[in-house]
Amino acid sequence: MGVPLSYRLLSRRSLRFYWRTQLSVVAGVSIAAMVLVGAMLVGDCVRYSLRRFALLRLGRIAYAIDARNRFFDDSLAGLLGQDLDVRVVAVLGLKGVAVHERDTEAETARVNRVRVLGVDPSFWGLGSAATIPLGKHQIALGRKLAAALGAAVGDELAVRVGQPAQMPRDAPLASRKERLSRRHVFRVTAIVGDDALGRFSLDAVQVAPYNAFVDRAWLQASAGLEGRANMLLVGGSGEREIGVGDLRESLARCWRIEHVGLRLRAAESHGFVQLESDRIFLDAHVGRAVLGAGERRVTGGIGVLAYLVNGIACEDGSRRTPYSFVVACGPSDDRDISLVPPGMRDDEIIVNRWLADTLSVGSGAVVRLNYSQLDAGGGFTEAERTFVVRSVVEMDRFRAEREAMPRFPGLTDVETCREWDIGLPIDEALLEDAGNEEYWERYRETPKAIVTFRAGREMWSNRFGSLSAVRFPARTDAETDSIRRRLRETLDPGELGLFFLPVRDQAAAAIEQSLDFGQLFLSMSFFLIVAALMLTALLFVFGVEQRLVELGTLRALGYGVGHVRRLLLMEGWIVAGAGSVAGGLLGTLYTRALIGGLATYWRGAVAGAAIRYHAEPGTLLLGMGISFACGMAAILAALWRHTRRSPRELLAGDATGAQGDVPGSAARRIGLLSAVGLLLAIGVVVAVQGNEQSTVPGFFGAGALLLL
Repeated sequence: MGVPLSYRLLSRRSLRFYWRTQLSVVAGVSIAAMVLVGAMLVGDCVRYSLRRFALLRLGRIAYAIDARNRFFDDSLAGLLGQDLDVRVVAVLGLKGVAVHERDTEAETARVNRVRVLGVDPSFWGLGSAATIPLGKHQIALGRKLAAALGAAVGDELAVRVGQPAQMPRDAPLASRKERLSRRHVFRVTAIVGDDALGRFSLDAVQVAPYNAFVDRAWLQASAGLEGRANMLLVGGSGEREIGVGDLRESLARCWRIEHVGLRLRAAESHGFVQLESDRIFLDAHVGRAVLGAGERRVTGGIGVLAYLVNGIACEDGSRRTPYSFVVACGPSDDRDISLVPPGMRDDEIIVNRWLADTLSVGSGAVVRLNYSQLDAGGGFTEAERTFVVRSVVEMDRFRAEREAMPRFPGLTDVETCREWDIGLPIDEALLEDAGNEEYWERYRETPKAIVTFRAGREMWSNRFGSLSAVRFPARTDAETDSIRRRLRETLDPGELGLFFLPVRDQAAAAIEQSLDFGQLFLSMSFFLIVAALMLTALLFVFGVEQRLVELGTLRALGYGVGHVRRLLLMEGWIVAGAGSVAGGLLGTLYTRALIGGLATYWRGAVAGAAIRYHAEPGTLLLGMGISFACGMAAILAALWRHTRRSPRELLAGDATGAQGDVPGSAARRIGLLSAVGLLLAIGVVVAVQGNEQSTVPGFFGAGALLLL
């Protein structure tokens, strides 16, 4: 008794009989699936690695202040922590160079760009490891730095720590006598893993930094930054959830002007207090808030700008005194606050008695002021300006100016003129001027002349600032406290470097906005995928052509075109499904190979970051599904024309049949399609010119159109 034929039975027997041909089709689909799935999984690996690196470098940190070259009072961390009931940690970060001299080998390991981080025990609570105690001359190394130095726990190594300056050393009146770095010897007490904040960084980079952790109090003392920090870290994960708005409000409640290096200094018995900065020049924001227009400004302030001029001479230059302090001051009716009276012109100058006697000048005489002016390139050019003497003031009236003179390290804290060491070009021979040395010994930093504030700004303003101090009338402690309170209400701490960044949210956003390596590798593999699908179609056609007589027999026995196509599509469904599954599994191996290439030969493409393998099940299934659909589309396109032929042509076994001659209309359609593809490709190339973000998609799009 015969077995009734069915599509399923015919498909199974055909697969067994033509297994060699079907296996080649499976291989074609597998290649396409492998490349497609591998490219998509690379995107998963990169996103997973970026997310992992962000979590490792931040730990539980959600928000942070990164003041970099500005320093603030580390007590602010405790005030904010108490106010918000969250963990707030102060960190001092400086640059350094680490050197490890190995005992067993005749070589020395050296690492530049080391980040020396001064931390206290509370810092480690932002990570996942136990507290690492650090004492004087003890150091904990990040895993990457330890590996680069070849250092282990118990080893000794030297670290040269950069000595920061409150103001860049090329600023006018900035001290240059301070050492740029100091060398310290440490004993390694711990190697900090990546999961314990060993790769801590607030910068959105994926390359692990060379971190070295030391005791914060010790680092502050050695760098001359007692009680100062330049980072504030706020814990978020697992603690009370807060937002940037909460932090901003808490900062407004807690901060004081002293936290950012500002201070109110009283001029004893002269009825005013003076706002100064440890950065020599006051920030532009402070000047606008205090001296500018607006309801919130602190009223009553008088701007002051002090400068060291190269020399002051009489009109004909026959008499001259070198290197003299000159103060530019705003006008006031109160002579105790300012010697500049209202109505004084910008071309007028007030000189003290010593200068008047030295130059033999009086009211109405002309004097010449020579000074160094900072140019855009960082150098100094000498300039000159003439003034008319408005009045001569006795030395005791300049006493308030001496008390109010801002402190300039390397200038106002030395005993003789020859010890001056500041950011201005100095002629060493002129420093030995006997008259000037005598003046310094007797009157110290007392200015020799005073000009208007506007004239001073025109001469001495530079990119570092144009305001040395601001004076406020205040004769009692209550008035001083009122000014301090008004300054705190008026100044914006964010303009002075105290602003919180949502570093965790920024890290997540950076990951989402980063280059999609999945799309990149998919684009680069596009031609390979298309070639594999074309190969699949050709192999399937080859198998169909081997079975033309069989197909003709089925047609002659009464099977219609639709039945034959259904039979072949069922076989194609099984073949494409098997190829997609096999290609998906091979795609995971292909992905590992690509990740290995990114870790070795193509490290520059990912900036040296260590990309780890990670496969999302959804991506794997999606890739196999797309591969299956593309394979079926290729198979359907291949068999469609062959199954349209008559049973006689099929039984004749002629594989060419009517295909050998392309009808004229079909040839015209092919030519038209090719011309359109060429024009579109040219249009795409022209359209992406000048647009960097569209260059890669445009390149691959134009290439795909040329395939037409």
